[in-house]
Amino acid sequence: MPLTRGTLASCCPQSRWTSCPPSVQPEGPLRHVLRALLGAFGGAILFLGVSHNLPLTLELKLAAGAIFTGLCAVGGACSSFVRCALLLTFPMMPGSRGRTYLLLQLLSILYSGPVQNIQLNVEASALSVSCNLDLQVNHSRLLWRQTILPLISIAEELTGSTSKFTGETMNAVLDVLQTAKSFTFITIILQAVGYLLRYRRDLRFDNVYITQYFRRIEARRQAQGRHCVLPLSKPDRSRFIQPCSPRIHPQEASLLFSGLVQAVSLGLLTLVLVGLDLVLFHVLEIVSRNTITTFNITGAQQVSVRVGGASIMARLLRKTVSAFNSSTHFDIDSSNAACAVTPSALSPSVYLSCAACVLMVALCSILQIYSSRLRRVISASFHPQREKRRVLFLYNLLLQRNRKCSGSNRKRTRPRLNVVCGRCLCCCRPEGHADREEVQYEQG
Repeated sequence: MPLTRGTLASCCPQSRWTSCPPSVQPEGPLRHVLRALLGAFGGAILFLGVSHNLPLTLELKLAAGAIFTGLCAVGGACSSFVRCALLLTFPMMPGSRGRTYLLLQLLSILYSGPVQNIQLNVEASALSVSCNLDLQVNHSRLLWRQTILPLISIAEELTGSTSKFTGETMNAVLDVLQTAKSFTFITIILQAVGYLLRYRRDLRFDNVYITQYFRRIEARRQAQGRHCVLPLSKPDRSRFIQPCSPRIHPQEASLLFSGLVQAVSLGLLTLVLVGLDLVLFHVLEIVSRNTITTFNITGAQQVSVRVGGASIMARLLRKTVSAFNSSTHFDIDSSNAACAVTPSALSPSVYLSCAACVLMVALCSILQIYSSRLRRVISASFHPQREKRRVLFLYNLLLQRNRKCSGSNRKRTRPRLNVVCGRCLCCCRPEGHADREEVQYEQG
């Protein structure tokens, strides 16, 4: 049945859904100033979220921020659409886009934290092995040192080139993640604008809430002794949401489940990388503490030349060679302490940041359920006439459905409202069958 003025009026004859000229109230300068401040405040927060991760200079950020904040202030003072869209961005943040922003933030922390620290510790251990090999060669023979010197030079050059390439690659990855976070924040703004446009255009969009105005219509019809729609049938109770109830709706439970799965996955990834970094750190610390070797070489040398004989030549040689007689002692200490690896440890702030990101993802999954209900409240506060029309549309839809069920119910010998084998017995149609004017739930 198409939605007409007659059908809407049949739902609530005492209320006029047609647009009436509102009472004109003079708007003083104070109200415009407050609206401009609201627009400037929202614009400043949004710009900080977008520009915080962009590689811009401070002067450029200040200039762009001033222009963007000024435009938002003018738009907030002059347009209710701008004010509503700015406010809608806040309940959008715990949604899927906000969790994506936290995901990118966590990946940035993991890349600059555990992953980079693992790379540094591995490189330090490789250099320690090379240093110990060089020290052993020096202690054995200088010839060996000269023999493997070209190989050591080549290995050090390759290690330095690999480290430089790896560092440049990681910096590039971090830049990409930072830019992606900014674009993710932009998608939150676009999502808020898209929600508002669909709210104003489509009566079925996100129209699954049993609001106070809906209950007032029901109470008025009940006082008149007319057909009512409350309490809802069992299939409808799983389809429509009580906005003031803390109970989680089945459609909202699917969002909660997917968000918690994402949080658990991120938590496992974080535990693996952080655990691998901790294990490597402790292993290298044990190795560096127990592999320090000190070499001590002591000895004595005595040179004595004796010339026998009693001839003049023998006495002459005895006096000459006696100058070569000597006695020396040596004590040489050597240690590989300079080659010991010094593993680097992550600061506690890295662990706290990782844990905070994972907990924020889980918290956003829970807050999304209730913040998604605020989207309709904010939109309705700026568009009260549109909200009344949406509620009347929903009431009329349920009223038509109940009348059809009642008509079918009177024709049946065993009137029951039950679902058996996927079919609604009161309407003789498959369960979940969508009406031509079926309402929709926006997940966000």
